[in-house]
Amino acid sequence: MTVSDQLQRDKALDITNSFIVQAPAGSGKTGVLTLRILKLLALVEEPEEILAITFTKKAAAEMRVRVMEALELAAGPPPENPYELQFYTLGNQVLAKDREHNWGLKQNQNRLRLLTIDSFCSGIVKNRPLASGLGVQFSIAEDPTELYTEAARELLASLDAGDELGKALRRVLGNLDNHFTKLSNLVIQMLAQRDHWLADVSAVHGNMDQFRALLEHSLANLNQDGLELVQAHFDPDFFPELEQICIYAKNQLRAQNLTHPLLDTVEGEFEHTKEQLKLLLTGQLQPRSRFTKNEGFPTGDNAAEKKLAKEYKARVKQLVEQLERSGEPGIASVQEFVNLPHASLSPEQWQLLDDVLQIMRYAAAHLKLVFQSQRSVDFNEVALSALMTLGTGDMPSDVTLLLDNKISHILVDEFQDTSFVQVELLDRLTSGWEQNDGRTLFLVGDPMQSIYAFRKADVGLFLRLWRSQRLGSINLIPLTLTSNFRSSATVIDWVNRVFKRIFPAAANTRTGAVQYSASVASKDAKPADAVSVTLFGHEKNQRASADVQEAHWICEQIKDLPRQESVAILVKGKSHVGHIVPHLKNAGIPYQAVDIESLSQSQIISDLLAAARALLSPNDKVSWFALLRGPWLGLTLKELDTLNNLDSVPWNALQKLEDCPWENDLTVSKLKHIRAVYQNAYLNRHRSEWQHALRSIVLQLGIPASARNKADLQSIDLFFGLLDTIDTIADIPDFQALRKKLDDLFVPPEIHPVGTRVVQVMTMHKSKGLEFDSVFLPQLHRKPRADDKPLILLDKQTAQVAEQQELFLAPFELRHEKNDSTVYAYLWRLQRQRLRNEAA
Repeated sequence: MTVSDQLQRDKALDITNSFIVQAPAGSGKTGVLTLRILKLLALVEEPEEILAITFTKKAAAEMRVRVMEALELAAGPPPENPYELQFYTLGNQVLAKDREHNWGLKQNQNRLRLLTIDSFCSGIVKNRPLASGLGVQFSIAEDPTELYTEAARELLASLDAGDELGKALRRVLGNLDNHFTKLSNLVIQMLAQRDHWLADVSAVHGNMDQFRALLEHSLANLNQDGLELVQAHFDPDFFPELEQICIYAKNQLRAQNLTHPLLDTVEGEFEHTKEQLKLLLTGQLQPRSRFTKNEGFPTGDNAAEKKLAKEYKARVKQLVEQLERSGEPGIASVQEFVNLPHASLSPEQWQLLDDVLQIMRYAAAHLKLVFQSQRSVDFNEVALSALMTLGTGDMPSDVTLLLDNKISHILVDEFQDTSFVQVELLDRLTSGWEQNDGRTLFLVGDPMQSIYAFRKADVGLFLRLWRSQRLGSINLIPLTLTSNFRSSATVIDWVNRVFKRIFPAAANTRTGAVQYSASVASKDAKPADAVSVTLFGHEKNQRASADVQEAHWICEQIKDLPRQESVAILVKGKSHVGHIVPHLKNAGIPYQAVDIESLSQSQIISDLLAAARALLSPNDKVSWFALLRGPWLGLTLKELDTLNNLDSVPWNALQKLEDCPWENDLTVSKLKHIRAVYQNAYLNRHRSEWQHALRSIVLQLGIPASARNKADLQSIDLFFGLLDTIDTIADIPDFQALRKKLDDLFVPPEIHPVGTRVVQVMTMHKSKGLEFDSVFLPQLHRKPRADDKPLILLDKQTAQVAEQQELFLAPFELRHEKNDSTVYAYLWRLQRQRLRNEAA
């Protein structure tokens, strides 16, 4: 088999140079990483000199398995396959090195430093507990929301204080219409993302004048970049002509005593140019087709005026025609430019920004105190503490110097999903490296697969390093892998043709726009290979009917597929599969929903919650009725009505069972049994923990016997495991916290007999790296859920034209200034654009 990009793959194994590699899906990225690791192992004195970092435990484990498989392969006869022979040859060299230096890699796999970024940071922090500020004993909270909530509660306790913090809190709360809960939720949201803003917000403290100059300089650069992009689409005489036309229009507007934005006083050249360009646009920012006296183009009262009016109306229409001829790119550049924020902030905006920054600093400080008191932290704190432990490039810590001596080669997988903190971590780790000193950096990823929502990843970082071809003092050689070993030629040709049109025409580090990189199929086309698009229509307000058609069609297609073929249904979001799963069940199609159905949606969990609420709240009618309708009792609606007639409180009604005749003796027997079970639980309520009482009730009622499968039984175990982590108030559990934790856990995949073709149902993000014979992509019209607007938005960029570092920081918008031209509105549009580019 001929590999079209073999030269690029060979270069990637040059362990004397550093690289940044674009490796699209199916390009054999993990194989390239494994081969490079093997080649490095054959070179270094100690395995610990090599550090390979990825972002998930699964990816780290896969890389470790691939390395060990290569060593196992090397212990046997040489393979005939040329690709496998590479692993065999390098594996033999590693085994020779292993024997020479007595590494014992097969017995001591931990000497292979193939780690997640979180694991690596934890190692730094735990080795220097005092320097990191975390101490020796701390745990990492899987769900740190409660820690953020406590910090927000402590912060907002200062609301009535007379100090500067109290005043800032009251001013910000006033701008939120005194919505206390909203302010609390915004603080919690920002604390979860503080790795994105804390360093910059802290740097601003005490340096507001310097920050103001930086922000206004960044805004000026932004406007300059925008203006130059507009100018690139038009003739040199376009703007001088527009200036003359606007002078005429303003004179006519004044003469007729009309109001128009052209007559407003604006500060700065950029705002002046924006108002002039808006003359050519409608309120919806589309090219204007009609010009009347309201825009400054009256018909005129006499022959001279009419002649002049006709001339200027023709001239302005010529500019509009030039705008239209510039096409979508030209029009889009104008639309973007006129909506760019002003190059300076108003005094009110500066006051709000100062207040919000003060609040966020105090919120972060309160969170530190909560971490210390709880001895529990989040992943962000570990990463930030690791960064602090390493010092700076100018003043590296002893930890940095130690790692500098130990680490000779760093490889980073999935680099498209990196963040500012992680790039800064790499920069500090390599701050002592010099060009051609034998140490190398290998960054590999696929910007076309970037997940912006993944822990605030920023694909723009990959694009900037790709463009600049360096990280700090390290030169990076760019490589692109184009061969695809996963899909057939038919699929690849279709994807190349369609995705070239879908993806942006050019990369943009601001918006995270990534240009499509075509692939070359390494697999031959087969007659059955195809890509098809099927549309499902519906009448107005009948969206559900199209969903039913789609689900039914998918089930029928799956039934017709050969039984030996693997099948997957991939969706953008977990909620997009809700209508499909019932159809799979009804069609008798075995399926596995991977992290799709939360525990809170499971029927068996709903039954357990009803049992728990009935135990803790005997008068909870809804929970009692749900419990009595369960399969272990199965009361009919008529029997529930009979019980309700005895007493509107179900527990009281159970005491009066003998007061009326029942048609079914078995029902009475079951009711007496449940009454006895709960009677005993109530009597012994304070003799043991309520969790133990609930477990006894569940077993006595036979709820586990109603489980449909092993997944239900596993869900029961997960439920009781969660109960021990829930706080109680007056011996009553926090059901709201319990339900949130149930929302965050998923029903275990159902286990099917060996040999059964099981359809895999998962999100597209979850499917990365997997391969199936047939894939269905339903609900492509659905959009991701819109995020709530945060308290502040921050963005660090590199100017498109000037190549200077920029910082944009803005608080939420003041009530009276909500428009498209604020800094906050610009940053929000930018964030939404990045998400749209990802979803494309």
